[in-house]
Amino acid sequence: MRRAFGVLTGLLATCLGCAGAPATDAPPNLDPDGAPEAATSAKSEPAPIQLPEPQPELSPFVVVSAMPPGVRLYAISGQILGYSDFMAEEAIQTAGLLEGDRYVVKPELDPKLNFFNVFIAAAGKWPQGVDMLVAGSTGRTGIAVHQTLQSSGWTTKSSTDGRRFSGLATLGDSVVAIELGAMVQTGKPEFVTLRGPRVRREFTDISPDCEATFDRTNPFRARVAVTPVISGSTRSGALVSFGGAACGEYALEVWPKDSVRSKILSVPAFKTDGYSEGFSQGLGADEAFFRSGNAVLHFDGTSVRLLPSLPTKERNLSAVAQAQDGSVFALSQPDFQGGSLVSEAKLFRLGRTTDASWQQVALPAMPDSMAVDGENRIWLTAGTMLLRQRKSAEEKSVEVGTVTKATPIAGSVRKPLRAPGPLCPQNVVVLYGFTKVTPDDYDFPLTRKALKGHREFEGTRFVVAKDGGERFFSALVPNVKAGTAMVSLIEKQVKGAKPQLLCASPEIVRELQLDLNTGQVVKN
Repeated sequence: MRRAFGVLTGLLATCLGCAGAPATDAPPNLDPDGAPEAATSAKSEPAPIQLPEPQPELSPFVVVSAMPPGVRLYAISGQILGYSDFMAEEAIQTAGLLEGDRYVVKPELDPKLNFFNVFIAAAGKWPQGVDMLVAGSTGRTGIAVHQTLQSSGWTTKSSTDGRRFSGLATLGDSVVAIELGAMVQTGKPEFVTLRGPRVRREFTDISPDCEATFDRTNPFRARVAVTPVISGSTRSGALVSFGGAACGEYALEVWPKDSVRSKILSVPAFKTDGYSEGFSQGLGADEAFFRSGNAVLHFDGTSVRLLPSLPTKERNLSAVAQAQDGSVFALSQPDFQGGSLVSEAKLFRLGRTTDASWQQVALPAMPDSMAVDGENRIWLTAGTMLLRQRKSAEEKSVEVGTVTKATPIAGSVRKPLRAPGPLCPQNVVVLYGFTKVTPDDYDFPLTRKALKGHREFEGTRFVVAKDGGERFFSALVPNVKAGTAMVSLIEKQVKGAKPQLLCASPEIVRELQLDLNTGQVVKN
């Protein structure tokens, strides 16, 4: 259970159709748990296509330098930041910035986020000022966290329980975020000016002809035409937001530059599990891309089209970016199911044509992250290599050495980390994150009730573990089979639960001896 920046987007981030906070237990004075799954539709989904085998001579990327293992890239207004991924093998704890063709370690850039913090979006320029949005968790409900980065480091500007951010937009000299309820389809959305002059925008209410079919069963649902899930801004300064339509499946809400009022655009029906979402600008002044699960939507300034779907197994895209030549690149992430890696991450390229098709891109290693710089050039990390798009057809990759945990770099060194499995020293199921009001001696009644009678978990140690100053209720399971079974049981029996199976060596604070026959704590 190491610190993470963005790695859990596929595991914990607030998604289209699910609550964004992993939790199984909470003291009785916290908000109710759980949220209904959003409906999805398979109508009009483009059929998956077959990918041709990669051709190495056509690869648009070259290796330019070595990278510490486990670093992921994040773009902010032309600059590219790097932060460690705690899930990576041999990961090194580091933060830095791309300068030229090299990654330069800068410890002051480390946001020091813990296990339950997930990156949403960032904008600005270091050291002048960067705004970052984070999805936090109390262990029961989400937290909308706004942090700023100056030359002196990170500062938390606001942290609001029961709320979340859908993204941020740069509108002239202002940075604006959309904030709404942490649970799906709850809480009135609001515009929050994070930096610069206050910006005024208004959400479009539901239309009169929608009144008859509007969901009146949910008294907490805002009466707006579109509930924002993903939002951002185009190069022209238009604010765009994708989400669930009040009447229908999905829709796009667009505020043209300097316009207080918005217009609603229809979105082609598509199927998504809402596993991860994201926004990225396009090359055109009013161009933008939205990703949800393995679906990619393209907004050209006037309408929205659905790009061809990727193979079914590549369902969790972590990044989409458009390069200088108009090509669109999409990066998929490993998919963990039952504690096993069931699909490998690949990079795909999409030609910018009306009848576009995906092509797999040849790379020297499996890519870990992707970002685009201020010149719309794509950068990748792959193992211990930093890659970027070729500047010319003649450019060749450089040979780089292997960076390991023994390589001297600024910052602390992490222990080797593995995926859950038979080679993992300790498989751990993370069940609950403590909140500010959780008593030190809390005994987690909901989890104990769910485990009652399940003797198959004999041999499991139930502990309170500590990491990065935070505490977590966890189960040290004897093997992956037991861990997978426990994750499945808790998800089914405890409303809103999102337990996670990890490979970790947590610091034990205290141990709870449970009688699995009765679900009671054994008193010594």
